[in-house]
Amino acid sequence: MAPPTPVQGHPLLLTLLDFYPSREGIMHYLDTKDVLNLARASMAIRHNIMDNYWNINSKLARFIRDPTRFRSQLGHSDALISGSFALQFFERTTWLDSDLDIVVQNGKNLEGLAKFLTAVEGYKMTEEQEPYKPSHDAYIKEVQTFMYSMKGNANVDGNKSAKSKIQLTVTHCTPLLAILRTYYTTAVINFISWNKAYSLFPRATFLYRETMPLKPVNEHFGQLHTKYSERGWRMRTQPITYDLFPGRKSPFGNKANRRVGDEDTRKIKLDTTFVERPSKPDFVLEISAEVFKSPSLRYEYVYPAIGQSIVFWTEIGKFLSRNTLGQLMKMSLEEMMDAVDDSQPQDVCTYALDFEQPQGWDYYDDLIPKLYDYMEDKGVFSAIRSQRLEFGMKDE
Repeated sequence: MAPPTPVQGHPLLLTLLDFYPSREGIMHYLDTKDVLNLARASMAIRHNIMDNYWNINSKLARFIRDPTRFRSQLGHSDALISGSFALQFFERTTWLDSDLDIVVQNGKNLEGLAKFLTAVEGYKMTEEQEPYKPSHDAYIKEVQTFMYSMKGNANVDGNKSAKSKIQLTVTHCTPLLAILRTYYTTAVINFISWNKAYSLFPRATFLYRETMPLKPVNEHFGQLHTKYSERGWRMRTQPITYDLFPGRKSPFGNKANRRVGDEDTRKIKLDTTFVERPSKPDFVLEISAEVFKSPSLRYEYVYPAIGQSIVFWTEIGKFLSRNTLGQLMKMSLEEMMDAVDDSQPQDVCTYALDFEQPQGWDYYDDLIPKLYDYMEDKGVFSAIRSQRLEFGMKDE
């Protein structure tokens, strides 16, 4: 089919979107739902909107001179951009008084990212700040603040200023686990990896502009909620739109058991031109919030310890336990006994084993998304939930 042609004197919508003044004039009157509907009009309009309003490189330019190189380091450090920056990215807005928040695990991942910010981007660490809540100590070690040091050269400084600030939230655990366990309200459960942006509660946050507390509302968290109320997010203990219109989809997701990347997650694929791909695949983040690890897996996984997730990881655990015990034969007797601490096979807790895997060790990370899809397609999760309800059991 031939592409549409403008009627005499009436330009195509795509033509209007190609010019900044007319595009901004249109977008000024559209909320997020309108923009998403507009993006469905055609592939060309979708690309135009994504390139102009969800362009991660242009958003990062306030803080980073070389966004693609930075995102390469973000992936290699297994770090996540979060906080107000991620919220602004999805909302298509900019708060000039905000900073860039990054969550990164302590150790070599932190060292690599901090070195990049100082040696490549010209930032200096100014202070270290302990987390406010003592209960966060199991997840957050400290918050490191980096301020940009102006060079007086436009080619070097780029769009950065003396007020450009980056905060690294340094964790004891995976960044995802720290976000899910310590963030205080649903509106801020958004994060950006090297190649994708995720919002776990997009319907409530961007369509209804509501947020539900995830922590007790004390004086500290109350002040934070006040800040977001002033920015346009109403705090609800039960979303009012869902109360008044029960026929609508739940703003917080339609399943009792959520995971990153499920059908209720908004996921934006980012342009990865010139960005180096890290070794860890995306499904490690998306089949995720307890930590699951095994000597037969290359990576640690994060999962909600409720409902179908427990069933899934229990089955995975049985398989991997047998696999790990079998593979111990690839080691010398001395190495094997050292790895299991002289325990008998029936007494070995395989997920707790800590040893250096020998050459030729087999890993099974690639089977995890396949098994999850298989169990979901076959209705295994639904059948288990029906059995639990039949016996008067609820998913806690």
